[in-house]
Amino acid sequence: MLLSRRLIEKKTGQEGDLFAYPYGFGNSETDKIATRDIGMRALFTLKFGATYPGDSPYFIKRVVIHEDVSFSDFKQLLKEVYGNI
Repeated sequence: MLLSRRLIEKKTGQEGDLFAYPYGFGNSETDKIATRDIGMRALFTLKFGATYPGDSPYFIKRVVIHEDVSFSDFKQLLKEVYGNI
């Protein structure tokens, strides 16, 4: 994880302090390594839903969109997450 962060920072010139877990979830040990040892400021999961101000930055939910999702399906996903917008 640290090597990946350093490589991203070197190649992009940007801070690499956001982490999306492969397969969506880590555990308490990987969370600790990512945040305390490597300095990640946010961890993204594959938990479906929205994240709001005040929610933990170490358990950010997402809405995953694949290339075969139509615009109509996308709008329906947003309604499931945010209600009628």
